[in-house]
Amino acid sequence: MVELNGLKKKINQYKPLFRVVVTSSSFNDALTKIKKNKPDIVFLDFNIENRVDLILLKELKQKNISIILSVSHLKDALVSFDYNVLHTIERPYTEENIAVTFNKIYGRLIRNEVLFNISKK
Repeated sequence: MVELNGLKKKINQYKPLFRVVVTSSSFNDALTKIKKNKPDIVFLDFNIENRVDLILLKELKQKNISIILSVSHLKDALVSFDYNVLHTIERPYTEENIAVTFNKIYGRLIRNEVLFNISKK
């Protein structure tokens, strides 16, 4: 839980642009909270050895939710090509990799807004 709490604190530094809506430490709880809260982005603490993580990735892809994949080894990130993974972040979290991640998320949000505004004209 230290990693999760540390990540929550770092995310909260980026308020009001981003905020932690809910956290979960189990598959069923995560699915329930995702259905209820309809997040734009999910941070998934991913372990390639855990089949449940792969199932959750499939569920998130079907719901068209952007995923930030948190991995302990970059080789685990190779799975990201098959899913809706916006970015991969390697643990342990650092100020630098958190900043890169949020800049990427923010850039995507801006691009989506620009595309939306263009299509409205």
